[in-house]
Amino acid sequence: MSERWIIPVTLGSFALLAAGLWLWMASGVEPPADRARYARNASVTIVADDEDRVRRGSGPSAPADAPWAKEIRSSASHELLADAGREFAEHLDELSAGLRQSIHDSAIGSYARGRLLERQGRQDAALAAFDAALRRDPANAAALSRRASILIALDRFEEAAATLAALAEAHPDDAAARYNHGVVLIRLGRYLRAAEQLRAAVAADPAHADAWHNIAALAQRDGRMAEARDAWEIVTRLRPNSSAAWFQLGVLHADYGHPLEAAYCFDAVVDISADDVSAHVNRGLAYAGAGLYDRALAALRTADELSPCNDVVLRCLADLREAMSADDPGASPRGHDRHVAAAGQ
Repeated sequence: MSERWIIPVTLGSFALLAAGLWLWMASGVEPPADRARYARNASVTIVADDEDRVRRGSGPSAPADAPWAKEIRSSASHELLADAGREFAEHLDELSAGLRQSIHDSAIGSYARGRLLERQGRQDAALAAFDAALRRDPANAAALSRRASILIALDRFEEAAATLAALAEAHPDDAAARYNHGVVLIRLGRYLRAAEQLRAAVAADPAHADAWHNIAALAQRDGRMAEARDAWEIVTRLRPNSSAAWFQLGVLHADYGHPLEAAYCFDAVVDISADDVSAHVNRGLAYAGAGLYDRALAALRTADELSPCNDVVLRCLADLREAMSADDPGASPRGHDRHVAAAGQ
């Protein structure tokens, strides 16, 4: 029988037994053993009441409605009920003890005990309880997840990675399990395997913004710029208020030689974070690269106001003024690519 049916079946059995006992008491039906006891008690009472007539063989029979007969039957019934009640109580105590032990040893009971210990800060004891739950149910997603969380908190990343690998294997469509496994693998420096897990996460949940963010960052780190650009674009759609995603997408567009697209990305950044000096600088450089010098100058002046005497800002302003003085719309400030990359780091 499954563990989750133990309690309902036990309670149902108790209810049926109690109902049957109550109906028997209400009916007043007398068991054969009680009738024998009645006969013995009646004989004794008759001798006490009319001894001479009994000896002569002419004594009266005991009428069914005699008060003393009812009292004898009632006393016998109560004694029998008391015996049955004691036996039932003993059986119920044994059943209850067995039920409590069964629940305590079950996967559910071990998991609940682990959660309580975890909330109390007793992490080693909680791990032992989760291990007990997993011995009975190796694919228990909740126990695997909580075990991994504790191991991460204890900086035991190798064990956490193994636990999350087991969780991902048991539940391959669990996007959260895949994502967490990927993040732990990043912490361990296993970037290719991490990327695999993150891609599995977005395959299971295409709207998993955190997984897309990490996919983009890993691809950008490894020089897979097209993959990074596509991933950052997805992040900006899922999280339009993520200034980090817009910033990195702007840097990639600048690297691809798309200054106007880069400028629009940096516009989005300053709309979200108006005091982001790096965004204003890169915005100015992107507009300058597109030949929109007035917008470039306005952006760099804003950066100068936010961060006076900033060497990068002053150099960009000098380069922009030189390009503008040359009256060459196709010219771009010197060091354009270098400043965008530096500000984007």
